Parts: sequence; structure tokens; C-alpha cells
Amino acid sequence: MHIPFRLYAHTTEGEISRRFHKFCYTAALRLGIVPKVFRDVVEFSFDGEETNKVEAHKNNIALIGTLSIDKVIYSDIVLIAKPLSNGKFGFITFWPVSQHPDAHESYTDPLVDTAVDGTPFDINVVAEKMHIHFKLNAGVSPATLMKKIYEDESEELKNSANRLGELIEEALIISKLESERADKEKIRADDESKRADNFESEVQNQRKQIEEEKVKIERLKMENEELRKAAYIEPPIGEQLVVSEKIKLVKAYEGEQGKFNQKAVILELSDGTIRSNNWKNGFAQRLAYAKSLENEFITTDVWGGYDGKKWYKNIYKA
Repeated sequence: MHIPFRLYAHTTEGEISRRFHKFCYTAALRLGIVPKVFRDVVEFSFDGEETNKVEAHKNNIALIGTLSIDKVIYSDIVLIAKPLSNGKFGFITFWPVSQHPDAHESYTDPLVDTAVDGTPFDINVVAEKMHIHFKLNAGVSPATLMKKIYEDESEELKNSANRLGELIEEALIISKLESERADKEKIRADDESKRADNFESEVQNQRKQIEEEKVKIERLKMENEELRKAAYIEPPIGEQLVVSEKIKLVKAYEGEQGKFNQKAVILELSDGTIRSNNWKNGFAQRLAYAKSLENEFITTDVWGGYDGKKWYKNIYKA
């Protein structure tokens, strides 16, 4: 059975298409690719046969076969599709047979929610970073995955990313509960309506918090880069830089250092030594940037004959 698919980024009413982003995020998470989009359209096809080894809910069918995306063939793929009245099929989801048995219960839906809400989570992060860890353990929790992805970032950024993972995990639980609720036909109509309202309110709240954490992560990245640039001291042309070995920054603080006790940004390092910079220009930004790198591994540079174990000009995240 050959099934061609064409998904549009927007519906005929002009709204953001959930199915379009469901496919793109699923491909990024499960296959590590970002499907090519041409004029807001993504095309792919599936060749396979219906299978009873996978349970497909809500009048959908399960098939197993090969998936073709951008002329690349992916074999042993389970596809869930919905038969339509015109003889065609609607895309629901897919996953490789080799992945975790519960891979189809992953957390792409909360990621899709971010796209539908107009602030999509970076799909390249999903394809390049999430996929690597997901491939090793498709049952990994979103919170654990975020910790792995952002483990080399600053403490503040790691904390924000961890919180985002927890929110996605909570949203996934809510989504599953909502699905279970919809399948229970014996719940009284008035109670069902009340439960639906509560679930919808909770889902909306989770989406809002996820968006806030995403914005916070991007803001922190931008702020840190701006601070680094503002604190950077350009070495004179032809000057020989002395770059230190990688070492952990324990603490950064304001102090005094120099012949005239100038105000300085002091770095307390894991080997018990300290390094100072009493350069006036960019002092506030240098202090803020240094503090953002606390508990991270760094290198520093110096020139002009200064002792690199006592002084530094610039700080770099190792």
C-alpha cells in the first residue's frame, strides 16, 4: 500500500496546522532530521501493510513499512493513519520499530503545542540534541532529557531548562489523563463537562509556563552573549596572548586589586588561587558575566607580560 502525504503549515482557515508540526517534530525527535519545507508544505510517503501487532485507537489503523522523507528511505516504521471518506489517509504519527515499546507515548504533543501557540521550540535542538539521547533511551523523561542537553550551560540556564523539562513532563501526564478521560464513556455528562473544563484550564496553564521558560532560556543566552561582548578586551595587534589551562570557576566577586587598590572582578578558582581584572571599562558587565559562569569550567587570557596565574583580561567558557 502506497500512501502519499502532503501537509500544509496552515489550514484553509489560516490557522497553524497541528498535523504539520506533529510530523516535523516527530521526524526531528525520532529520526534526527528536520524535514524540508517548500512554500509552507512538507511532503512524504509511506509504503507498507496494515498490522495487528500495534493497537490504533479512535478508528485509526496501524501500518508497518518504509517511510520516505526528502528522498531518504527509513525502514521498519510503524505509521498510525486515519482512513478518510475520500479514500485517502490522514497522518496521525509514526515511530521506528526499534525504539522503546512506549515510544509512541512520547512528548511531541507539548512541543507541537508551542508551535500552535506561535512560539515554536527550536526544532534544530530537537533534531540535533534531543534525538541523540532519545535514540539511546526512548523512554527517557523530558526532565532528564533537558538536564542532559543543557548540562554544559550556566547554572541559571540549566535550572531554567530543567524546569522546562518538568513542565513538558507534567503536560504529557495531563495529556494522557485527558485521553483516558475521553475514553471513559460511563462518566456522567455534567461531570464530564466539568472535568473537561478543569483539564483544559490545566493544559493552558502548562502551555503558558512552558512558553515562559522557553523565553527565559533564550533571554539568558542572549544576555550572557551580550555581557561577554561588553566585557571583552580587544588585544593589541601583534600581541602574544597567554591562555590558561581549563579550570573550574568557584566564585566571582567584586574586590580590590592593583597598585592603587582599583576596583576589580576577582575569580576564585578550584585550585585555591585567584585571578583579577581591574580594568575599568566594562566592569559591571564583566562581573555579571563572570558570576554567570560560576561552577563552570573556564579559561582566561592575558598579555603584556602579566602573570596569567594572578591576572586575566578575558574569560571564556571552556
